[in-house]
Amino acid sequence: MSASQAIEGIVSEHANALAAYRAHGARAALPLVTRASPAARVLAALAQRPRDLLAALDQCRAALPLVTRASPAARVLAALAQRPRDLLAALDQIPRNTRLLYIHSYQSLIWNLVVSERLRKLPRTATVGDLVPLEEIQNEEIDEEFDDEENQSDSQIVDKSDNTNKDKTKNSEPEDEAKKVIPVKVLTQEDVDSGKYTIFDIVLPLPGHSVKYPPNMKEYYQELLEKDGLKMDLRHKYK
Repeated sequence: MSASQAIEGIVSEHANALAAYRAHGARAALPLVTRASPAARVLAALAQRPRDLLAALDQCRAALPLVTRASPAARVLAALAQRPRDLLAALDQIPRNTRLLYIHSYQSLIWNLVVSERLRKLPRTATVGDLVPLEEIQNEEIDEEFDDEENQSDSQIVDKSDNTNKDKTKNSEPEDEAKKVIPVKVLTQEDVDSGKYTIFDIVLPLPGHSVKYPPNMKEYYQELLEKDGLKMDLRHKYK
């Protein structure tokens, strides 16, 4: 995680500010964020010194009293205030289940955009390049995971950052149990002409690692992800 990515994460909490920051810089984004917010302090510093990203992140120390105590934002800002250069340690202050929630929300956003584009771009019938499952999809029960980190007191925030480097290798290891991958078939013209498949048979995947994308929508997946600086497999050594 780079300093620029950390700054974009802070700015993205405000509607339209991230797009303005990316297109025109800190001065253009500053009027679009809440006055006296952490994003406002970071952008104000960047407006004065556009190249000094770490100095801008150091404004997180001054922004700490502005956020709700014990919130994810408070945890991140507290870590950045003590160690402005250790961005991974700051991110690791957010409990893992909460980080996963952010990822799942982003995946759902991309999926909804792709579905809308599929309905706009292509007929509402099975089409060449669509994906259909080769076996019945069962509704899986979601097991709720409870993370003791959610109940950490504020005094524990600093202690956890001290152990972050030790946890990086552990967290980067693959999980023991991999989720089952549903086999899919790419429809051909012969499949479409057979009349065997309808739009209700079509599936669209969430973006992720080891995902088979429908050929007729793959470019749109790629366009959306690259706009956010991501690759198609969404794979990263840190979890």
